[in-house]
Amino acid sequence: MNETAQPEAAPTPPPSREVGKKLKRLAIIGPLLALALILGYRFAGTRTFTGVVQRVYEKEGEYRVELRDPGGEVLVASNHDMKFPYFKLNSADVHADLHRFAQTGDLVKTQIWGFRMEWFSVFPNVIDVTFLESKRDRARKRAERVADAALRVLLEKGILKGGDGVRDDLIEAVGEALDPLPE
Repeated sequence: MNETAQPEAAPTPPPSREVGKKLKRLAIIGPLLALALILGYRFAGTRTFTGVVQRVYEKEGEYRVELRDPGGEVLVASNHDMKFPYFKLNSADVHADLHRFAQTGDLVKTQIWGFRMEWFSVFPNVIDVTFLESKRDRARKRAERVADAALRVLLEKGILKGGDGVRDDLIEAVGEALDPLPE
């Protein structure tokens, strides 16, 4: 009988120790992964829309708002309280602001969360609305641009010499012609 000496195998740790290590790793990685998913979920659908509030209305028990940007793109969004992921509980205040901006035609910056899914009739939700510029200020800037362009042409052609004091009168006349606003 020739017995060959076999090297002794290293003792394997008991299964409970391996399970404990895996549980400890999962206890650390799990909450970090959950936090990453929550933050990703919150910020994935968030965007800012700058434009004018065209109208605010109620449809099927939900408050909706139509926004139009300066380029003509229209966005329909809803306005409702949401507990997750923004914890927005002030939809009545936001609705009042939106209604006021719809009446004044002011330029606003609107923070929106969510996506438009037509098949499921899902609309993005308005999180916050911030005033940027009044309709009157935008009309004044537009009148200034047109008046400056007209003044420049008149000066270049030699029709007008100097033009002192003419600019303000021209801005006023162009402003009235472009966008008459009631006082």
